[in-house]
Amino acid sequence: MRTKLAGVILLFSVLGANAAQKTYVTGTLVNIESSHDSTTYKGTSIGSYYQDYTVQVGDRVYTAWCEEKLFHGCDINFVLGAPVKVRFEKSSMFLLRANGKEQKTNIEKQRIVQ
Repeated sequence: MRTKLAGVILLFSVLGANAAQKTYVTGTLVNIESSHDSTTYKGTSIGSYYQDYTVQVGDRVYTAWCEEKLFHGCDINFVLGAPVKVRFEKSSMFLLRANGKEQKTNIEKQRIVQ
């Protein structure tokens, strides 16, 4: 009985590990821009900071943005013109950082390069 249970647990752990693997493609980081948007609330200026990333993957160019948050910033340590590993999920583009973590961005637009 224990052998069967161990086999079932092993099977699910192998299947779970394969399902969790993420597939990346290599693109080129074409541009990074910083922007600031502010509003005034009761006499106090409240601002948001954004990073825009432009990445070319094959014949497509994607522009995506990331909002700087208090404890979760956007990575600006990417090198322009360098290869970058990315993956796509719905309307998000994930850039793989040098430390192995992902930078989640929201795809704003995409176009085909001719």
